[in-house]
Amino acid sequence: MSQKTELKKIRAAQSKVNQKLLELIQEMRDSFNVPEDADEYYDGLRTILNRIPDKYGKSIYCGKGWYPLIISCDEELTSIYPDYKIILILGSRGYLNYYFEHPGNDILYKEMSNVVRHHKTLASITDQFTGEFI
Repeated sequence: MSQKTELKKIRAAQSKVNQKLLELIQEMRDSFNVPEDADEYYDGLRTILNRIPDKYGKSIYCGKGWYPLIISCDEELTSIYPDYKIILILGSRGYLNYYFEHPGNDILYKEMSNVVRHHKTLASITDQFTGEFI
């Protein structure tokens, strides 16, 4: 077998390995932690987790009772600014914290902040585990 033929085989094998590595890297980037109790909210939460850049970690920390609120908040924010990014969603001591990146436009930011404030108010009167009004 000639050196040219051998080199072509090596390059082809290397190309396959590189392709597989790229696929694995993409799979890792796309992985996120949809809560185990997501049930009927799985798709909505997955959409939300896709809005979180890799550098922040793709997780949501709150009880199931707030999933509908978070999904509603996301839908409203998306209608204002479709490409918005989430930094963190956290339920702590009965308060919903929903942090997003500034869209670079103060008018949009104010409108988005009002949406988040409204949903945080709804969360304050909703049990985060059961979804029942308090």
